Amino acid sequence: MDVQRLRAITIVAPLGYLLGVEILTFVLIERAVGSDLVLRLVIIFGLLAVGAVPFSFWVFSTIERQQRDLVESLAATSRRNRELDAVNRASASISRALDLPQVLQNIVEAARDVVSARYAALGVTDESGRITQLITSGITAEQRFALGPLPEGHGLLGVLIRDGKPLRIPDISRDCRAHGFPPNHPRMKNLLGVPILLNDSVGGDLYLADKIGAEEFSQEDENLLVLLSQHAGLAIQNARLYRDALSVRDRLEILTFHLEAKVAERTQQIQSYSQQLTTRVLEAQEKERKRIARELHDETAQSLATLLINLDMCESLLPVDNPALLAMFARLRALATRTLEETRELSHDLRPTILDDVGLIAAVQWFAEEYTRTFGVEVGVDAEDPPTGRLSPEVEIALFRIAQEALTNSGKHAEASHVDVTLTFREEYARLVVEDNGKGFDLEQVAGATRKGCLGMYGMRERAALLAGTVAIDTAPGKGTRVTVVVSLKNKAERDRASEGLATC
Repeated sequence: MDVQRLRAITIVAPLGYLLGVEILTFVLIERAVGSDLVLRLVIIFGLLAVGAVPFSFWVFSTIERQQRDLVESLAATSRRNRELDAVNRASASISRALDLPQVLQNIVEAARDVVSARYAALGVTDESGRITQLITSGITAEQRFALGPLPEGHGLLGVLIRDGKPLRIPDISRDCRAHGFPPNHPRMKNLLGVPILLNDSVGGDLYLADKIGAEEFSQEDENLLVLLSQHAGLAIQNARLYRDALSVRDRLEILTFHLEAKVAERTQQIQSYSQQLTTRVLEAQEKERKRIARELHDETAQSLATLLINLDMCESLLPVDNPALLAMFARLRALATRTLEETRELSHDLRPTILDDVGLIAAVQWFAEEYTRTFGVEVGVDAEDPPTGRLSPEVEIALFRIAQEALTNSGKHAEASHVDVTLTFREEYARLVVEDNGKGFDLEQVAGATRKGCLGMYGMRERAALLAGTVAIDTAPGKGTRVTVVVSLKNKAERDRASEGLATC
């Protein structure tokens, strides 16, 4: 009976009873006793007592019963709250881990704690229902090792795997489906098992044995374990997704590593091929310069010199009374003389013989004098003698061409009044500095120079790179320009070995 009905009865019933007593008094008692007021009151009080005492007992018994029901309900609610709290804490403990083995172990420990069981196990099954993993709680590692191989799914374990629904056994020894325990297996009395669903299919089973504090597992234990198994299924799915994500990440890292290695290897090959090609181009260019310079010197210049000699021999044969012919002859000689001088200058520009005959320092000094003669700008040359005497031809040619290009750029664009050229040697490196006091320029505008523009700057860098060297340009508008070149004095084989060593670091 609810409170509202009890309240209505306790109000309406006394009123009805009093009304009935009053009617009975008026109709029967008053006629029976007449005017005897005392007897009349005694009869009325007796009637009231006869009705009030049972009614009071009924009301108090109803209140006591409702109090007991309320206490039992509160106790059940409190117990349910505690159980749900235990499930929530267990679920939180399960969900905190992402590593799959740790998640499975957390599930077993949480299940054992929630239903107060002495032993717990989680069997992970494949699509055919075969147990592929067995995670235990309540036994030591030594006991688990002594159990031997994984169970094959016979007996009660097989029933749970096949049926895919909760299984609660009060006494394992009395269940006809039980197959007994294998050697070294702890003795267990009662069993509670529930499946773990993964994507609407059974992916494993929870087994709890030997209820602590009771003779068997209850329906509430089963309900709690079913609820926990739902959280466990989600946790296992998340852990597997995390494992798959890590696996994909690891594969991507491996693929990226191999790809980067391949790219680095290919880049090294391209750079090596580019350097070889550039070397061959520059070598061919120098050979062609040398060949043309030699032909100009040995053939064209000699022919022009012979022409001038023949002109000198023919001059005495000219009639002195023909001024027009003499003037034409003089112009012809002047043209031949100028052509001879230009041919010799072109021959020297293409390949100064002094570079091959004397060496780098003499060639730089000669070009500095030619620069002063051409641009009218004083050039100071401060050069040390190489520590090993003559340098290798490739180093001498590269440093001379870089100095030549830097001086030519300065003469064409810098509007300088003075240029300094410094050449020093330190152990295995040579350092060339060409510095002017000209107007400078904005380096950012030509920082990305390629073969499409700023060919001189690109060529200097290419020549230095072939000798494992660098070119640094320090300039700004109004502050002059300094070109610093550092190249290796090692031979090509030594430079290649050093480059391979750096590439594999």
